[in-house]
Amino acid sequence: WDYWPDGDFTQVFSLTEYASTNRLAEHWSNRNTGISVKTLQNQFGQGSTTSRSCLGVITCDNDSCKVVIRPQTHTNRIPSQLVECQCGELLRHRKCTVKARIHKFTSGVYYEHRGVHDHPKPARLLHLTPPEQDKLHDLISSNPKSGPLALLVGVPTLYGPGQSAAEISSVLANQDRLKAERRAVKTGQSSGGDRFVAEFSQFCKEHPDLTIRPHLHVATVITIQSEFMASQLIKDTLVINPSDPVEGIVSDAAHGFWQERNHLLIVSSVYSPLLHCWVPGIMSFSNGASAEHYQHHFHTLFERMADQARKRSITLEFHHFSGVVDFSEAQRLGFIEAFVDFWSTTSGHTHSTREELRKAAQKLLRGCREHFRANVTRISRIDAVVPHDSATAFKSQTNALLEAPDSKTFLELASALLKSFPKVAPWLSWWLKEEHASMLFTSQRKMSEFIWDLIPETTNAEEAMHWKLYSAVGRNHTLLEGLQALSKVADYYQRLVSNVLVGNPIRYGRPEPWKATKKTIGRTKPSREPGRQKLFKNDGRPPDTLRELVQQRKKIQKTRAYTQSGTPNVQPMHKHIKKIKIVVKKPGLPVIMRDFDDFASRFISLPSTSPLQALLQHFLHHQQHMQLQDLDGEPLTAWLANEHLIQLGPADASGDLVRSYFQHSYVQMRTCSGLPNTNSADPQVCPDRHYQIEPAIRTYFFAKLGAELHQEFSGDLAAYLSTHLPIDRIPPSPRGAACWRSLAGQDTCGGVSHMKRFYLTMPILLNVKLDTDERLPHWSLPATVCPWQSVQTLSNDPKKPGPPLSDLSDITYDLVARIFGSGEGGHFVVRLLSDSGTVLFYDDLNNGGRVQEIQGSTSKTHLAGLDKDLMPSPWSSHYALYHLRGGLKAQQRILEHQSALLQSYQLAVSQSHPGAAPHVDLMPDSLFEEMPFKDWWWIEDRSCSTSRKREFIFKGATPAPRTSLDTQNPLGADHPFPSHQLHNSQSSSLSSPPPSPMPMDCRCGTKGDGNIASLSNGLPVIQCSQCERWSHIACQRNGAASSITALQQWLCYICDIRGTLMLRCVLLMLLQSLNSLLDYLLLSSPGKGALACYREFYYPVRLLAKIVPPEKQGIVRWRVRWWRHSIFPSDATLPPPGDSQIAESNIVDELWNDRDKRREIRLGRWLHAHEILKDEELLYNTHQYPYTDEINNILSPHVDLLQRILLQGFQSFPDLPACRYSIDAAKSNQQNFEAERRGMVPFYGGLDIAEQGQIVNWIVSHIPEAEGTREKWQGSAMNAHAATLVIAYRRRFDIQDDPTYPKHLDGAELEVYSLKRAWEYQRNDEEDRFQVDVDHECLTLFEERLFERSREAGIAGWYQWGLDAGEHQESWDPYAGLPSHWNHGDFYPDNEDEVLKVSIALFITFSAYLYLL
Repeated sequence: WDYWPDGDFTQVFSLTEYASTNRLAEHWSNRNTGISVKTLQNQFGQGSTTSRSCLGVITCDNDSCKVVIRPQTHTNRIPSQLVECQCGELLRHRKCTVKARIHKFTSGVYYEHRGVHDHPKPARLLHLTPPEQDKLHDLISSNPKSGPLALLVGVPTLYGPGQSAAEISSVLANQDRLKAERRAVKTGQSSGGDRFVAEFSQFCKEHPDLTIRPHLHVATVITIQSEFMASQLIKDTLVINPSDPVEGIVSDAAHGFWQERNHLLIVSSVYSPLLHCWVPGIMSFSNGASAEHYQHHFHTLFERMADQARKRSITLEFHHFSGVVDFSEAQRLGFIEAFVDFWSTTSGHTHSTREELRKAAQKLLRGCREHFRANVTRISRIDAVVPHDSATAFKSQTNALLEAPDSKTFLELASALLKSFPKVAPWLSWWLKEEHASMLFTSQRKMSEFIWDLIPETTNAEEAMHWKLYSAVGRNHTLLEGLQALSKVADYYQRLVSNVLVGNPIRYGRPEPWKATKKTIGRTKPSREPGRQKLFKNDGRPPDTLRELVQQRKKIQKTRAYTQSGTPNVQPMHKHIKKIKIVVKKPGLPVIMRDFDDFASRFISLPSTSPLQALLQHFLHHQQHMQLQDLDGEPLTAWLANEHLIQLGPADASGDLVRSYFQHSYVQMRTCSGLPNTNSADPQVCPDRHYQIEPAIRTYFFAKLGAELHQEFSGDLAAYLSTHLPIDRIPPSPRGAACWRSLAGQDTCGGVSHMKRFYLTMPILLNVKLDTDERLPHWSLPATVCPWQSVQTLSNDPKKPGPPLSDLSDITYDLVARIFGSGEGGHFVVRLLSDSGTVLFYDDLNNGGRVQEIQGSTSKTHLAGLDKDLMPSPWSSHYALYHLRGGLKAQQRILEHQSALLQSYQLAVSQSHPGAAPHVDLMPDSLFEEMPFKDWWWIEDRSCSTSRKREFIFKGATPAPRTSLDTQNPLGADHPFPSHQLHNSQSSSLSSPPPSPMPMDCRCGTKGDGNIASLSNGLPVIQCSQCERWSHIACQRNGAASSITALQQWLCYICDIRGTLMLRCVLLMLLQSLNSLLDYLLLSSPGKGALACYREFYYPVRLLAKIVPPEKQGIVRWRVRWWRHSIFPSDATLPPPGDSQIAESNIVDELWNDRDKRREIRLGRWLHAHEILKDEELLYNTHQYPYTDEINNILSPHVDLLQRILLQGFQSFPDLPACRYSIDAAKSNQQNFEAERRGMVPFYGGLDIAEQGQIVNWIVSHIPEAEGTREKWQGSAMNAHAATLVIAYRRRFDIQDDPTYPKHLDGAELEVYSLKRAWEYQRNDEEDRFQVDVDHECLTLFEERLFERSREAGIAGWYQWGLDAGEHQESWDPYAGLPSHWNHGDFYPDNEDEVLKVSIALFITFSAYLYLL
């Protein structure tokens, strides 16, 4: 067939010829018309007929122009082609009269052509001839990776570009046409429908032993395995190689093998000792990544392993299935379910339950540590979670979890990590889940230790297998094409084995040469040398990388900052700086290097597995590389982050000796002068009648100095240390504080109380942490401090007992390092004191990150003093490091001196071994004796000791009489509402109780420095071991503090941000072994939720305190708080607001797993916790908080002022503290002041959400312009000033009692002073923004336990409440609208009668509820 038919002729073609010529295609431009008949006819005249009319060509009027254009087949579009030619002449259409007809019938095709083309052929061709199509197909098939451009230029060969597709036909000169043809060739290989079934059947026929158990369903999995691959799954003997473990099965999925992005290639590989490499044991196509897909893959793997074991008479054991996977939940669950199904159906093997098999399967999995390390690196790069300069410390602390030797050390490391980086808590909690931790961390593993050491710790072998597959057969395969490729891979390994068995080498040299390289240099590739930097290649471009741009910008900024005027020591420093060889990147390093031998000797007896060994290695590394100029150390704050490493390690002599280098210890004491008319100790011996001390010595690694201490000591660090270290220097409180022996707010002692802190030991490295708030004045740091230089010790008085004191006037601390921060991206610079006495300067963004020496500098001129004299704004000191002269001997002298001073209080100090925390107790012949806790009559509940103190009284002293309080219930023992209602502990936290040295700061909002008994309202309290504030035991999350003993450490909600995570870990361990004991103690935990009976219904309450009658005679009661949104029956006597005492017999817990008792409980109505609006939502619903008379009386005199602030703006009132704050914040350029720059004031001084809502309600009600502009003023300076007025009124007595109160001023000036002091209270009580609605939190946790539907809850969680007792109150349905995540979807009753009964009960309840509506 000629694609250019011309002249008059006719010809008959067979149907095959007609199809092979693309239906007699022509290159001429034709317009087709015709008649189509669905069925072929015997006569060609009766069948389908197609007419073709030639449209001619478009040529140029210029005879010398050779342009011949193909007309478009739509004649109405031809005029648009008649434009100006490229030569400048016009294009004209030359018509043609040639026609052709095609008659199609059953015997073939009759072609008839009439006429001669009298015009040239068009240059553009449309069709490829069959030979051309074959050539193009061969070209594309031979070069599948060549794109359209490569095919057009010439396919790549060893000698450059080869054949071009354009050489086949001019049609292919069009790149877009070539792209379409290439796509048609490639997609023509894919198949679907019947063709796929036929081709897949043909593939299975060609490879009968390769396709194993194809599963074609919603989850489609097709498995490929050769006989050789199957033979490698079971080994006759174990390959034991601890240095390079190769046992087990390594599984992972490749995501780029198939053309469809959601399809995976799942490969499980095993090590072949014959080939000395990892080989695929089984390969599966998977159309998804669900647990079901992996289950099919692993089930086929297990069956093939069983076949091999039977053939070779090997007993199949559990350990044969052990392997390594990544941390995909689908992989883990798929493995476990496949394991359970396999062994459940294996004949001759019996297990009691499927649950036992699940537990056994979990013990066979090990997680990939490389995935974990990569995840750690990812988290370390999130600056909002891990500060940039702490990334290395974060990685080292996190990776230390992997090899923790035991669970205790593991939890200590996790605790330290969370303390350093609190924002990683959600991420770390995922890794600490039992199912994940057991696969990853050595201390948490469930796998046999023997098997654990035999299998790899990563899936790197499988990752390398994926790369090998991609290199061998490519990516992006269609299904059948990919199966063919996998069959070739199987053939490849079969050929390798065949060659090895006959002695034909398959490689040169030794196998796996990288293993020998790793053994020699510690890594598999020499090019991966740590610290090796790539050569910078400057090609003339401007800086265009993140590293270049960020560092360039920072260097410019810092250089400008250092050259400002007004900073006396900065300019000379840069004029005389010279480079030195020493490189010091750790602020603690110069301190330790002064007595490094003494420091290192403390580690001699330390176990090698102790986390403290990491600290020694840290400093050893830098001690050995002090002369390396190009040392690339960690950021400056990395050493400071190791503070938490110091706190770890064994609690014995070896660990204590190391810690004593960094920590100081003290004993906390509070003394009281007692009643003047009572028996007392001789005031010449001891001026105090009774006192308390803590049972445990407190230890700290930082001396933290905040704003209050700065104000007290005028920013002089020497004055602070000289006052706080010697006992004699502790000043009395400015005014007498009431004794702690107070009952219900009534002082029962009358003495004056003082709080004292007695330091016993001091560190060699004294680390002073300074407040970094730029709005506060800076500290003045002395070059040397001699705390005991001018102490007049009272123990040298001959009238007082105790040995003569040694002179400590020579004890000296030298300032050796000072760390400055600018607040910009966590950037720090350091000044260090060198051994020669000059000051060194380090900034990692200047001088190539090397230390510089300041010529002519000394510690007094360039290290000590105020920040403003050393560094320009905004640089300020964050840390200062002092070194103790004399080392260990000086430490011992201080202990002896301070111990002798304590003898004046009849106290003896002992130390079990050097470095141990001292122990304080009464002297053997003391004039005092300890008062038993049971005799502490001022404590309401003495059933269990939560006190952290020991009280000592003078022998023979008569205790003060107890104030009688009527706490009997006249309504009867069983009545739930006693007549004497105790005070509500969530009342305003700003009232002024009798003064006391015991600070209260509970998460419920109760806060102040008043008397504990008054603030706690009779509730048991507990003291934080770190900040020393007191909290209600009943307000801690889920009763977390109820089990703390007097000798245990406890941290409050502010100091212990890791509490929720660590508590969960502890509870999980307790639940595994103490289920029965936990059930017994459920009602012994203040802070937990419970159900209390009122009439015939039960309502939620929060347990506050257990009240046990004297000598346990009578009814045991609980002090509880009813849920404030309980809906009691309308005809019932409502409980008064506040707390109630209820008999323990009328209280039940959540009755977990107790189906029968739940069926006997009828629930009263209440609003679920999740139905309650959040605080910020409540503030926009002011009707929730009607203002009180107190709020109205305070704010009414100031309504005009508040209105003017709203209308004129805060800028017009600079004398008001809140407005001044907004004015200053608007000028700030710090990013963290973005909200304040817009006029927001975040301080409300301890006002709870209800009190804030009352203020907002008052403003809306009394200022007309406030109603429609709340988004403008709510939370702004006007709103904050109203809060200042309220605080000024409530704290008026505290303000007036202050010794600095200017009584000589007139009324207006006093009002200004009071507002400023109230603003200080408002600012200093900023932490109250963390106040928690403890009732709401308690009910949220409790309700989930009440209504959870899960496998753990069992049948008791399946709608059981009240089924045997009757309807709930007013036919209420407690299950309606519950959060969906409370239904885990993993439990359904096996008993159909149970399901039917519950369904009927729910239907009746719902119908009754609709009727009532």
